[in-house]
Amino acid sequence: MDDFAAAIEAVTENLSAFGGNGYRAANSSAAVAALCRDVGLEEGEAKRLGRQAVAHLGGYVEQVVHTGGIAAGRRRRHHREVWWVPSSALS
Repeated sequence: MDDFAAAIEAVTENLSAFGGNGYRAANSSAAVAALCRDVGLEEGEAKRLGRQAVAHLGGYVEQVVHTGGIAAGRRRRHHREVWWVPSSALS
């Protein structure tokens, strides 16, 4: 199996059971970890291939910023990606 096929498999195997508007969220951290562990990719390359797999499946990547509580007088901002895959791509 080539790296791109492994990325598609990692994304589809790490989808949440729930979603909305015909899309399901992929657990991007778990997909990246699976690619690093099973295929031997570096984290950056695994993320790049994961994003390409999401696009290939007809999905999109959303950048999400959460503002956390105030710690030491400063607001904390947490950045993460949500990989959305259409449910129709899984049929």
